[in-house]
Amino acid sequence: MAGEWWHVDMMWAVGALGRDAGGEWVFKRQWNPEYVLTRGEQFLTTHMPADPAWQLTDRPYAMDAFIEGNLAGGEREDYYNYTDSIITGRHGPC
Repeated sequence: MAGEWWHVDMMWAVGALGRDAGGEWVFKRQWNPEYVLTRGEQFLTTHMPADPAWQLTDRPYAMDAFIEGNLAGGEREDYYNYTDSIITGRHGPC
């Protein structure tokens, strides 16, 4: 795990908003480890970083593919070395 990048969304990992019996919005606690230390491609089915570097994939998805719910058949960028980009602080497709 050392030297690797993983996705984490602690808000989604500990619960979600829902309505109580009176129709009021409340936070419902429910542990969901699916959003803690998740690999890039799996996490991207529900989360899409605006900066392609944080997709943590070598071929980032286009935002349109995510919005349309079409990651499987959607457009992807050419090879992109996200690790080097994160280390140098230069983000975005080359």
